[in-house]
Amino acid sequence: MEKAIPQATFDELISMMTETSCSLNDKIQPYLIDKIKGSSLEELLDASQYYKRFSSKKKLKILTDILETPVTKLFEEAKVDDLIEIAAKYYNDKLFEELFKSFLKDNIPKIIRRFKFSSSFDNAASNANLLNEVVDFISPVEWKEILEVFFENNQIYNSHGCASTFELLLKKSIELDISVKPYWLSFREKLNSLNFLGTNEREINSLKNLIDSQLEIE
Repeated sequence: MEKAIPQATFDELISMMTETSCSLNDKIQPYLIDKIKGSSLEELLDASQYYKRFSSKKKLKILTDILETPVTKLFEEAKVDDLIEIAAKYYNDKLFEELFKSFLKDNIPKIIRRFKFSSSFDNAASNANLLNEVVDFISPVEWKEILEVFFENNQIYNSHGCASTFELLLKKSIELDISVKPYWLSFREKLNSLNFLGTNEREINSLKNLIDSQLEIE
C-alpha cells in the first residue's frame, strides 16, 4: 500500500488512512497537504463537510488538523462580502464558525456599512442578523450610527425581518448596559415619523411598544 501513496488521489489517500497504523498515516499526511495546495476556501470547506459524513472520528481528526492552517490562511485573505455570502452554507463547520465569529467581531464598521447599503428587504434582515451576532461588541458610537442608518434606507425600515431583529438588538443592549441608553430614546422618537412613509405598521409598532415597555420599567 505504501508504494501507492505518491501516485494516489486525495480520495484514495483518505481511504488509505487506518485506525491502527499511525506510521502509515504519518506517511500519508504530507501527500494530503500537497494535494490541497492551491485549493480555494470553499473547496477546502466542501472537502471537510463531505468527509465528515463518511469518515471515522480518527480520520476526520487527521483531516481537520491538516485543513486548519490553509483554511485559516485563506479566511484571513478573503474579502468581507465573500465570507458573508458563504456563511450560511458552512455554519455547521466548527472551524468556519469559530473563524467567522472572530471575523465579525473584528469587522463591525464594515458590517455596519453593509447594513447601511442593504439592497432589499431580505438583504436588510440578513445584515441586521449580522449585527445581532456582534451585539456584545458594539460601541456607543457604533450604536448611534446603526440607529441613524435605520432611517436612511427604505429597504431597512420597511423590512419585516429587520424590525424584528431590532427588537432582539434592543433587548441585548439593555442586558449589557442595564438600561435604555439615550440613543434608543432618539430612535424611538424617529420611529413615529415612519407612519407617513409607508412602513409596515405591525413590526414598527411592536418595536415601539417594546421600547416603551422598557422605559416604563425604568
